[in-house]
Amino acid sequence: MSTARDLGLDPNVVPPALAPVTLRNGNPLVILAACRTVARKAGWTLARWDEFYATCKACFSPSASREEADKLLDVVRSHFEVTLGPGFRFDPSDWDHRQAHEGEVDD
Repeated sequence: MSTARDLGLDPNVVPPALAPVTLRNGNPLVILAACRTVARKAGWTLARWDEFYATCKACFSPSASREEADKLLDVVRSHFEVTLGPGFRFDPSDWDHRQAHEGEVDD
C-alpha cells in the first residue's frame, strides 16, 4: 500500500473537511436545494456549484436507470458530509420530478 509520502503528498497536510448536509427527503430536487444552501454557506464558487449540479442532474433525468439514480447519493457524499434524517427514503418511484416540497429543506 502506498503512503502519502510515496505518492508525493505531504503527510502533514489534512484534506479539507466536507461541509455537513442533512437530507430529510430523497427527492433529488430537495437534495439539491439542501446542498445548495450548504454550498452557499461554505463559500463555493459558482463554477464549483455548476459542475456539481450538472453531475447530479445527470443522475436523475427521466431516462436515468435505477443504478444511475443511486449514483446521485454517491455524488453528494463525495462533496458533502451527509447525514440522513429520520424517515429518509430514496425511492425514485416516490419522486415528484416537478417540484421541491416546501418545508423539507433546512436553512
